[in-house]
Amino acid sequence: MVALLGRGTVLLSSGARERAAVLDTTLLQALVLTGQSSAARELLKGLNYCDLKICEEILQKMNQYAALLELYKCNNMHREALKPLHCRRVKVYM
Repeated sequence: MVALLGRGTVLLSSGARERAAVLDTTLLQALVLTGQSSAARELLKGLNYCDLKICEEILQKMNQYAALLELYKCNNMHREALKPLHCRRVKVYM
């Protein structure tokens, strides 16, 4: 059962949420590894179920800081979003 609430919140059963997390996380990884960083950022700007820890690790390892900022933003992790900006001069193209 999928129901839309408010601004893009979707209620999924636990099994559906798990599958969505696997799909979104795998898609993000594939986009980053094939050099499609703008598509990765677009994925993160919309409703997604990317696994935070896995995607954070991938994005940091691949120096994809603009996508990492989007990951933090979509998870309301604003303090974490400031850390890469503070430690590095990051060019963010949004």
